[in-house]
Amino acid sequence: MPHFKTRTLFVSIVCSLLITGGCQKAEEPAPATVTQAQPQAESWEQFITRQIEAHIAAHPQWAVTQGRPEYDGQLPDW
Repeated sequence: MPHFKTRTLFVSIVCSLLITGGCQKAEEPAPATVTQAQPQAESWEQFITRQIEAHIAAHPQWAVTQGRPEYDGQLPDW
């Protein structure tokens, strides 16, 4: 019977530590200072150009069919 009381005491201590640990306030990140450089938002045209170029680089066979001959050498061997 004493083993049961020890186990119960241990479980209750662990549960209370978990509960109190979960209630603590998380640290907030430091606010950004004015001197830090903010990233420049890209325009819609720059976004579209970047997306198209990324797609072409990932799919050179599609780029060749769209008339981009600089990707001819990147076609896979069939």
